Amino acid sequence: MTSIVIRDVPTEVHEALLRRASAEGRSLQQYTLRMISEIALRRTQAEVLADIRQRVKGMPPIDYDQLVADINADRR
Repeated sequence: MTSIVIRDVPTEVHEALLRRASAEGRSLQQYTLRMISEIALRRTQAEVLADIRQRVKGMPPIDYDQLVADINADRR
């Protein structure tokens, strides 16, 4: 594993992180590592959209008029 050093953290940010870590019974290092990991591993909007575009390639276009008609028919 590697290390990350964050310099010039505003006092209020540091204190807020300490409070949150303490509330969870974690050290500041454990808490910030978990938070950074969640952010880093979360897919970005661009990644999600690229995945959707890849999945719909080759699919027929949607006929919206037919879609509305089908929904309305199901409601009857």
